[in-house]
Amino acid sequence: ALHKSEVIPNVEMTETWARAGAVAHQVPPPKDTAATNITPDTLSISVGSVGSVGPTTTHTATATATDQDSQSAHDTFGLHYEDQPWLGGVFPDAERSCGGVSAITGPDQYVVPAQIKVPELTPINELELPPNCPSIVDGQENDQGSIIFSDECRRTLARRSLEAGLDASKSFAFDIAADHFMAGRKELGPNGWSVDPKTMLDLTSEGANASYRAGDVNQMDELIEDVLGRELSIEEKFRAYETKMLAEQAAGNYRVSVSLGLDVRRKLGLSAPPNKPVSTISSLAMYLRTKLALGRRTSEEIASLPILADKRQIMGQRMMEFILTGSYPSQPTLFPLCTFLMVNASLRYGINASSCEAFSNFGVILCAALGDPQRGREMGKAAELIIAKPGMSQKKCRTIFAVHGFIYHWTSSLQATLDPLLEGYRIGLDIGDNECAGWCLGLRLAHLFYSGRPLCDSAVADTIALHVDNQHWDKYTELFLQIYFIAIKKLRGLESEDGERGFDDIIEEANINFDAKLLNRAVFAIQLELQVLMGEWDQAEKLVSEDGDAKVAGPFAGVRCTFLKSLVCLKAAQSSSGITSWKWKRRALKSYKLIRAWEKAKSGNTTHALHLLNAELAVLEFNYNRAQNEYKSAIAVAARNGFLQDQALANELASAYFDRRGLDCSRDRHLEAAIKCYSEWGAAAKVRLID
Repeated sequence: ALHKSEVIPNVEMTETWARAGAVAHQVPPPKDTAATNITPDTLSISVGSVGSVGPTTTHTATATATDQDSQSAHDTFGLHYEDQPWLGGVFPDAERSCGGVSAITGPDQYVVPAQIKVPELTPINELELPPNCPSIVDGQENDQGSIIFSDECRRTLARRSLEAGLDASKSFAFDIAADHFMAGRKELGPNGWSVDPKTMLDLTSEGANASYRAGDVNQMDELIEDVLGRELSIEEKFRAYETKMLAEQAAGNYRVSVSLGLDVRRKLGLSAPPNKPVSTISSLAMYLRTKLALGRRTSEEIASLPILADKRQIMGQRMMEFILTGSYPSQPTLFPLCTFLMVNASLRYGINASSCEAFSNFGVILCAALGDPQRGREMGKAAELIIAKPGMSQKKCRTIFAVHGFIYHWTSSLQATLDPLLEGYRIGLDIGDNECAGWCLGLRLAHLFYSGRPLCDSAVADTIALHVDNQHWDKYTELFLQIYFIAIKKLRGLESEDGERGFDDIIEEANINFDAKLLNRAVFAIQLELQVLMGEWDQAEKLVSEDGDAKVAGPFAGVRCTFLKSLVCLKAAQSSSGITSWKWKRRALKSYKLIRAWEKAKSGNTTHALHLLNAELAVLEFNYNRAQNEYKSAIAVAARNGFLQDQALANELASAYFDRRGLDCSRDRHLEAAIKCYSEWGAAAKVRLID
C-alpha cells in the first residue's frame, strides 16, 4: 500500500512502492492534452524502459479494432503483446512492468495509463560496451559460445554496473541495485578479485547491503561471507560488517550485534568495553568526565564544533551507533556508557552524522535517569541542529525517534510529538531505514494511546493499517506494536481472533528471539494500565507486588507506569490496615516523589496525575476537604490537556470516594461523567462493566 495520503492523476511514485505492486489509480487525462485524440484506431503511450525503472522513453503501440492478427492482445494498460502475455511486462519476455501484472483483454479494449514517474536509473540491458573497447580476446568464444572479453573491458563493464547500482541505491530501488551489483560481479568473472580487487570489493559489499534492503537474506549472507572470509583490512571489511550488524538486529539478535560491534572497534584500535553489565560506579564516573568535557556549551555551540575528518574515528562512531541500538534491548547498562564515549569522541575529534545519536541519547539519559529534563532538551536541540547540516540528513529519522520519543515529552505536550513521529516514519521509509520507521510508528501508537486520543480514532486505525501493510519491521517492533493492539481490542470489547498473540505469547516469542527485558517491561506497563482502567485492583496489587521496585525509564510509558504503581499502592494502603497499610503507603510515596519531581518541568503530561495521587493520599490521611479539591483539579486539568481516559478515571475514583462518604448525588454525577468519558474514549468494555 502507498504511504502517501492520496493518489492524484499525475502520480509520483517511488520504485519501492511500484515494485510492491502498488498500481496507480487510473483516471482520464485532462481534456487539453494530446491524450484526448486517442481513438480505437491509434494509441500512443509513455512507459518505462524494459524490465527496469530506467529513463522514461516513448513506445508507440498501434492497433485497430479490426486487427486481423488473432494472436494480438493488449493488457489493461493498452500495452501490446505478441507472445507470453502472462509476464505482465512492457514487451514480450519483460520481467517487470510499472503497473504490475495485469489481465489480458481483447485488442479492441484500451485503458489510458496513469503517468508514473520513476527514478532515472540505467537498465542493465543498456550497459553497452564503451567505444574502442578491446572486447574480444583472439576472437575466441568459450564452451558455451559466449564471447570472451579482455580484462580491461570486464573492468569497464563492472565499474559501470557499480555506478548504476549506486545510483539505484540512492533512489532506494534496492532490488534493481542488487541486480546491477551482481551483474558487475558476473562481468568480472570467477577471478574477479584478482582482475579488479577494488571494484570487486565495492560490488560485493554494496551488493550485500542492497540484498539486505531488498529482503534477499541468502544472497546477502553469501556476499558478506565472501568479503569477511578474505584477507582484507578491517577498513575494507567495514561495509560488510555494517550490513551484517543490521541483519542481526533485524533478526532480533541484539547481543550478537553488540559483540560484533565491540570486536570491530577493537580491530580499529579504539576502546571498547566488554559486553557485560556495567556497574553504576563506572557509568557515573564516565558521566562526570563527559559533563566536565561538555561544560556549559549550548546546543548552538555544540552544533558549531568542527566536522569529524578522521576515517578511523568515523568508523568507530558508526559502530557505536549499532552498539547503542543493540544494547538498549539486550544489555541496558551498556547503553549509557557507550553514549558517554560517543559524546566524548564528538567533543574531542569533531561532529558527524553519528553525533546526532550521541547527543540525543545523552539527552534521554539526562531526562530519564539524571533528572535534568531542561539540559536533556538542550541536547535534543543540539542533535536537531546537527542533523540540519549538509550530509547529515540520513540520521533524521533516528534523531526524530530519540528526540520526540524520549526527550520532549518531559518538557512539552505529549500531543506535540505525534506529527513529528509520523514524519519520522515516512522519512525512514523514504530513505530505506525501515527499522527506525517501525520504531517511530511504535512510539506514535503508544503516544496516541496514552494521550487520550479515542481508541477508534482515524490516527489509531491508520497506524494499525500501516503496520499490517509493511513487511519490514524487525521482531522487536512487531511485538511492541502487538502489545498496544491487544490493549486497544480489550478496551473496545473486541474478541480476539484465532491465532492472535496474547501477552504471554509475546513474552515467550521475545525470549526466544532476544533478551526481552525491555519488552517485558512494556507488557507489564500495559497490563497494569488495563487492570487499573478495568477496576481490577486486586490483580493490579498482585502485579505490583511481584514487580518490586523496577522502573521503566525513558519513554512516556515509564512515566505512566510510575504513576499507576503509586496509585495502586495508595489504593492498597486504603484497603488495608496497620503495618501492611504503612508499607504500601511508603512504597507509594517512592513513585509519588518521582512524579512530583517530573512535574516541575511543566510538561502538562503529569499535572493531572499528580492531582489524582494527591487526592488518593488525602483520602488515606482522612483529609476530606483536600481530597475533594484534588479530585476536582485532576478532572479539570485532564480535560483541559486532552487526557480523556484519565478524566474518566478521576471521575470514577471520585464517584467511589463520594459513595463511601454516603454522598449519593455527587457519586451519581461523577459516575455519569466517567461513563461519558469512557464512552467518548471508545472503551466499550469498560462502559459495559460499569453498567
